[in-house]
Amino acid sequence: MPTPSSVDQLREASSLPEWVTPYVAALIDNHASLVVSVARASGRGIGYLPKQELRYKCGERPVFDLLELYCAEHGIEPRITEQSGTTYRRFKLVLSSRSDIVDFLNPLRPYFVVQDRAVPLLVETLIPGLNHRAHTDEESFLAWVRILQTFREEVGRANRAKYDYEFFCDELDVDPDQIHSQSFEWINNDTPARAIAEVSKCERVTVVDTLEGLTETDDSPRWIVPYVAALVDVHFDFVIKIGEQESRAVGYKIDHTLQYKAEGESIIRLLEQFLAELGIEPRIQEQDETTYEHYELIIGRRDDITKLLEVVRPYLLVRGEAVNTLVNKILPAMDAGAHSERDTFVELMGDIEAFREAAGRANRGEYDQDYFRDEWELNSG
Repeated sequence: MPTPSSVDQLREASSLPEWVTPYVAALIDNHASLVVSVARASGRGIGYLPKQELRYKCGERPVFDLLELYCAEHGIEPRITEQSGTTYRRFKLVLSSRSDIVDFLNPLRPYFVVQDRAVPLLVETLIPGLNHRAHTDEESFLAWVRILQTFREEVGRANRAKYDYEFFCDELDVDPDQIHSQSFEWINNDTPARAIAEVSKCERVTVVDTLEGLTETDDSPRWIVPYVAALVDVHFDFVIKIGEQESRAVGYKIDHTLQYKAEGESIIRLLEQFLAELGIEPRIQEQDETTYEHYELIIGRRDDITKLLEVVRPYLLVRGEAVNTLVNKILPAMDAGAHSERDTFVELMGDIEAFREAAGRANRGEYDQDYFRDEWELNSG
């Protein structure tokens, strides 16, 4: 089982280990934007020009170092920028070349859960259509836009646009029912042989089959473990909150949760099944009064948090230090009652501060170790 302490170790290797692909897939599957847009272009034959982009944002530099390594291994040169004018660091990766997007996505396809229908439409149909210049005559363009409409429905809200199939049919004065997209040769897949070979290496595995033996510790772990590890590493919120509670001996309580918010149900159901295999029952809440389906998954019991983190810990590139502090110090101390006496509570707050620093911004709070020393008039020795 791998034990990466930094991306530098991966950089020194002759090739990336197998677990990197499902790790990257999880980031793109759940938190990237796959956007195909159509803009007016007066110099073009039909007056419109399609464009495509893959975008991914987060605040963790090691993730983008890993993405650069992944891109380099597949002959891709990404555009990575640090966004200015934000309170917290934010990095952005953008791919806009058709061939780069195809080469980037194809190795990830066996692991997609959320975009498993949208991505094939993009790499097998929409991009080959553009390569065959389907956007240069009216009939082929309308056939292409009809498929784009389906892609937009599958991929999510990042692709909502006023230029839809009905718009172009009206614009070009064509009856929508006269266009039969399946009659066009480029639909039948123009994917390069290399890309097909990449996908066939690892055919899509059903979730049920994958979940067997999740806690194995051999050198060939199931893809689901690094897939979930990526979400925990980058997009879960690790939260420890201190609040007043008179019924407690010290007058304060410590709440700890792992939280994950997602748009759409498929990834939540995958995580629920993954956690069930580990004996963990998360709390799942559907967010009401939202335009799109939003869910929140919450794990609050100390032994459940420990079970999950122990399984994914070998694959963590960002939060390894935070997880070590939480699993090795904070949760065992709470099991031993360290939060029940003032002296041990203050000592525990030192570890919580170290955890907060390593875990990220969701853990900022008004109570720190110095506050309780002052509150209870304890010296710092």
